[in-house]
Amino acid sequence: MKYSAKHQTKPQDSDFLSLQSAYELIKSKDKRFDGRFYWGVKTTAIYCRPTCGANPKVSNIKIYKSKAEAENAGLRPCLRCRPDLSPQSPLWEGTAAVVHRALRLLNQSQDIGLPEVCAKLGLTDRHLRRLFQEHLGAAPMDVILSDRLHMARGFLAQTQLNITEIAYASGFQSIRRFNDAFQKKYRRNPRDFRKNYEKNKMEKDLEITLLYHAPYDWSGLTQFLKRHLIYGTESFENNVFTRKLWLNNKLSLIQVENEESKNQLKVTIQNANSSHLKWILKKIRRVFDIDHNPHFLVQKKWPQHQKWSGVRIPGCFDSFETLVSIVLGQLVSTEQAQAKIQKLVNLYGQKIDAETILFPTPEVMLKSDLKLLGITKVKEHALKELAKLALQNKMEFLDSQEVQAEIQAIKGIGPWTFEMMKLRCLNETDAYPHSDLIIQRAAKSLNLDSEAFRPWRSYFTLWIWQNYAAVFTQKNKLKNKLKNKQPLIQKRK
Repeated sequence: MKYSAKHQTKPQDSDFLSLQSAYELIKSKDKRFDGRFYWGVKTTAIYCRPTCGANPKVSNIKIYKSKAEAENAGLRPCLRCRPDLSPQSPLWEGTAAVVHRALRLLNQSQDIGLPEVCAKLGLTDRHLRRLFQEHLGAAPMDVILSDRLHMARGFLAQTQLNITEIAYASGFQSIRRFNDAFQKKYRRNPRDFRKNYEKNKMEKDLEITLLYHAPYDWSGLTQFLKRHLIYGTESFENNVFTRKLWLNNKLSLIQVENEESKNQLKVTIQNANSSHLKWILKKIRRVFDIDHNPHFLVQKKWPQHQKWSGVRIPGCFDSFETLVSIVLGQLVSTEQAQAKIQKLVNLYGQKIDAETILFPTPEVMLKSDLKLLGITKVKEHALKELAKLALQNKMEFLDSQEVQAEIQAIKGIGPWTFEMMKLRCLNETDAYPHSDLIIQRAAKSLNLDSEAFRPWRSYFTLWIWQNYAAVFTQKNKLKNKLKNKQPLIQKRK
């Protein structure tokens, strides 16, 4: 079956592997399929994205499911379309979600191995390898190796870190292993990527650029982040987001700003050890939803698509902080929630300097008298239980069904809180807080069926909040005002 660019339905997996179907997409340069597959040229041993400007002969190309599969076949990334930097598709369905969770676990720590990941997911080693081959065409460690090499390449091109620092920052355990893997994949020496680098940056500041797929609604994303800043460590001034991190008893500073003309975010990192760079960049990618490809949303009948297709899911740097903030934000306004967070941080946080107060640790939260915050006993209980889970290191595995079941069992954690957790802490594309009053009123007023927006209801939710929160909040205030006046009118009568 042929698949042309004008079709609006998702092709089956077999279509992606069909040479003729993929070739039609390559010719159409359909941006919706960036990251969904890659094509390699047999004669040049180079692989590209579907939107690459090259025009190969159909007899010379081969289709690959992932970058790792192409590289395992001996191909190197195209220097024109840079497939090694293109965001991957977030559309994980069925067993692919298992692969996604496994990748997250493997990327969270350099120390965790495949056996530990299998134990966390409740799978056998053999079954996980089979799923990786099915969805990515490569073994788990081949995919991780590919990811580490691409990160190292970015460090080589954009920073002054020495080769040894880059090797360890990217996740390698030895410089020899790094050099061997790099030369095997790229067929070039790591130092070759530094020829055009201008050494004009202070060594204490590191500048990294992260590419994203346009359109990118930076304004909408940052407006959300500003309303939900973590007091004491986060700020937003002059269109620059700033986050302070306490890593190994040292305060590191991260600044993120949008370079719209280049479709990239500029990240400045100050006072951070090279060993933390990989973790920091992974966090930034999630907080700013860089890996999302908005062109997939064209497949859905979204209202006013051209105006809001750049919507992004606002992630978080720390799941415990965010979960506590979500609980404090239950059934109160954003301003009231921010006031509670500020009070919590001022009472129990660790003051580092005049402008920095760290969020209270789970140990401190568990021992503190949270009644001073002026919250209900139910909320107090929920915060204490979350602190217990954090002390058991379960916040790192929120995508685990077992951990999610424990969180849902906590008194004070309802459907709205749970869906907000999935949206903020897990960057779930299909999180849907259906009990939210703004969502309910907007969906009813606009006659929108949320089921039609699966598996992208997180973007649907954020779009409604951005465009209709003020409208329906104002209507509700007017309605309450009229209700309050009604008894007085009856008395007068």
